[in-house]
Amino acid sequence: MDEMQAFRELHEGAVYLHDGVQYQVTQLDPETHTALAVPFQGNFYTMPVSASEIRILHSVRESEYKRTKIVFGDVNVNTIVTMYRKLQFHNHQSLGFEQLPAPLCKDIDTESTWIRIPANVARTYRRLMQIRENGKIIRNNHFEGLMYALKNAAMMVTMTEQEDIGMAMSSNAAGEQEWDPQLSGEEEIPFGGMDTLLFFYDQYAGGLGYAEKIADCMPRIIENAIMLVGGCSCETGCAACIGDYRLDKGLVLWGLKNLSEETQPPVKMYKDTKEPLPFIRSPFTLKELEQAGKWEEFCAFLQKKGDPFAAFLSTVPMVEWKDSRLTLYTSHAFYRDWVLEESNYRSLQNIFRFYTDAPAGLRFDIRTQEEASPEERMRIREKLMRNINKK
Repeated sequence: MDEMQAFRELHEGAVYLHDGVQYQVTQLDPETHTALAVPFQGNFYTMPVSASEIRILHSVRESEYKRTKIVFGDVNVNTIVTMYRKLQFHNHQSLGFEQLPAPLCKDIDTESTWIRIPANVARTYRRLMQIRENGKIIRNNHFEGLMYALKNAAMMVTMTEQEDIGMAMSSNAAGEQEWDPQLSGEEEIPFGGMDTLLFFYDQYAGGLGYAEKIADCMPRIIENAIMLVGGCSCETGCAACIGDYRLDKGLVLWGLKNLSEETQPPVKMYKDTKEPLPFIRSPFTLKELEQAGKWEEFCAFLQKKGDPFAAFLSTVPMVEWKDSRLTLYTSHAFYRDWVLEESNYRSLQNIFRFYTDAPAGLRFDIRTQEEASPEERMRIREKLMRNINKK
């Protein structure tokens, strides 16, 4: 299978169906592009739990459709799979979550069409969200129902498969602000930073033209999505129309219609409170990494995991965590420039989000020892001396 499909379906623990026979994946090696699977007899299948962050690289053209702004352009998509959900066959009941031993990360530049979600829809959906683990886990997320309906409508228009088109919301949909490490907090945020955006993107590096066709056919896609959800025979929502019976079908339909015409939200809104949120086991907290010996323990942990960034992090003598920013002190300005390179920055974010309690909006400050204040230099020197004495 192609690399993107393997990334989603061959994660460790995945139940894979081949020629009508069930297998469970016991090992995935992204370096050699091989996976090991063994025969499996069970009453459940698996779905990866992933998060995608999208950075707009360049907008090519824009258009308007009633209340919706439509933009086509180039984006960078950074996807991380942290766990998978077990779902029972036939009734799709959730049997719980399993965390992967290490994160699976994929970063591509591709083509995308994105639309602006009206402010009244974004506010209503946010109020119903139940968020845990610093924004990593979100339940009762009606943006997902909106994406599910629009993706199905887009697939029918473009004649594509599930693997061809990806969907994602901008990170501020859950209250986190988009951020570019090259911009300071005082600079103006371009279009996309303040608005809540929904992205359709080609799940192939460079794109294959699907996103551009979606931009041309967006009015038709919105109308078809309304008909798909509104015409479904279910009462409150199902896997066919909105993707998850725990979501409120009426609220998803209201959001779709508000892409064209503004109306008041439903008086009664369903809010799921039955299914427990999964618990992510983080081996470390960012605050404790400031303590003596903890940073060295964290670097040794990454080295044992075989993480390629462990060698760089081992050269960092000290870190400080304050106001959603993790300050890394380095020995040379070269390391600062290296970390601020987009792919390296994203990879470091993924590492800290998986192995610590880092929030979704984690930011880095990279400072050289020459730039540190006299007090900071003294703390660095004391920490280095403690490490030498321990050895």
